Amino acid sequence: ARFSDGQREIVGRWVTRPTRQLHPAADCFRGLGYSIQPGPLERDSQGLPWGSFSARKGELKLQVRERIFGPEQAWTDVSAWFWETTLARSPGPWWAITLASP
Repeated sequence: ARFSDGQREIVGRWVTRPTRQLHPAADCFRGLGYSIQPGPLERDSQGLPWGSFSARKGELKLQVRERIFGPEQAWTDVSAWFWETTLARSPGPWWAITLASP
């Protein structure tokens, strides 16, 4: 699902099993013609970790953050999530959340 809070775009994906169809948000932005600059690990106001990157296309520059979380664990990297869940080290389902802000 895709929403806006008036300041940022919010994409939520509900994932019920390990899958390679869940891919990093940077892949989507690259596919849309954005150039990507990896960013640092960020923490939100609750101290939760988020992966981050900057996306630029022409004059538009976005700051993008993403994380995946389930009932027992959270990840900032899709590949780490995939292998942990494939090896049955984390029960699902999981939320993959992406936030894009100007």
